[in-house]
Amino acid sequence: MDLRFAGQGSLGSRALVYGITLNNNPTVQDPWNTVPAWGYPYTASAVAPTPAAATLIDGALAQTTAGLGGYALWNNLIYAEVAGYRSAPQGASNPPDESSENTISGVTPYWRVALQRRFGKHYLEVGTFGLVARLFPSGASGPTDRYRDVAVDAQYEVPVAGGNLTAHAVWIDERQTLDASFGNGDAANAT
Repeated sequence: MDLRFAGQGSLGSRALVYGITLNNNPTVQDPWNTVPAWGYPYTASAVAPTPAAATLIDGALAQTTAGLGGYALWNNLIYAEVAGYRSAPQGASNPPDESSENTISGVTPYWRVALQRRFGKHYLEVGTFGLVARLFPSGASGPTDRYRDVAVDAQYEVPVAGGNLTAHAVWIDERQTLDASFGNGDAANAT
């Protein structure tokens, strides 16, 4: 889910598109298809196994958070966004209590910066996005686990034979400090 307001104006003598977004999954509001919410695999199979490991930004907070952010696109060239996410689990106790899992402690900041450019028929986007989160693995108080996800992405497009050839690439680095999980015996390593 992504609800947004968008407006147009200028900054200096250049065009500016700006707005606010309210959504329930970091990356679902992104304009490019390189981020986890819109990336490969586009659909999941009921019979094929999925990877057992994934980064936090790769869907672990989907539909369990609410985020509010602001974004701007200047001169149809530079895109920037910042947002903050809080836990908002559906069908669970609200506010979170001792039965809650992976509850955000405070606010999880999310950022996105991208440079886009058209070169004749060719289009290229290069950017970065990420978040830093502190989660209570169980309950809503006590020690937390810390996650820092930083990503670099690119998207290339060119018209080919009545359609478009599109290539997406993303690299995500996640650093974990599992003070709470390691202390509870739920993780083999603290980092």
